[in-house]
Amino acid sequence: MKKLCLLSGMMVFVVACVNASEVRKTPGKIKESRRQKIEDVQWEKIKRQQHLARPAIYTMVDALIKEENSSGHTDDNGQYIEDTPARVVVDWPAVFIILDKMKGIINVNEYITFENGDSLLWVAVEQGNFSVAKTLLEKYKADPNFGSQCTGDHDQNVKCNMNRTILVLAREKKDLLMAMLLRQHGARM
Repeated sequence: MKKLCLLSGMMVFVVACVNASEVRKTPGKIKESRRQKIEDVQWEKIKRQQHLARPAIYTMVDALIKEENSSGHTDDNGQYIEDTPARVVVDWPAVFIILDKMKGIINVNEYITFENGDSLLWVAVEQGNFSVAKTLLEKYKADPNFGSQCTGDHDQNVKCNMNRTILVLAREKKDLLMAMLLRQHGARM
């Protein structure tokens, strides 16, 4: 019995070695589409692990913030071109109810969205939602100098906003009223 187990273990080792050497001889045998599928699965696993590492209390707010998918096409060089940018949809009244009920547990300055690493204030300014931005600043004491975090997503088209402040975002959107509100609450460039 012991010899049989040892022998079968050796067979598996030999088969594994043969398969590994075959792969080394023909590295280009995996088609690009198959390689991309494998890579997508791995990124989804990483994304799931990051989601599980977040404080559980954040999932209540995460459920109220949805990113509608962008659409696009691939050009002749294989580059992805975004036709319709992704849009973030937020159920603000529900977010405010959760922030009220979880006061002292969920800090509006610590919470960042899971999908793209933005603060709630960043999302409000990006949407041009003046009343939400004002509520976040005045009632929940959101920090107007907190920028966006970069999540390190594998999609090369994701913009990393770490060097941009919320005030810069408002100015880029040419939202003068929003920029004035942010300046009143101490926003810096």
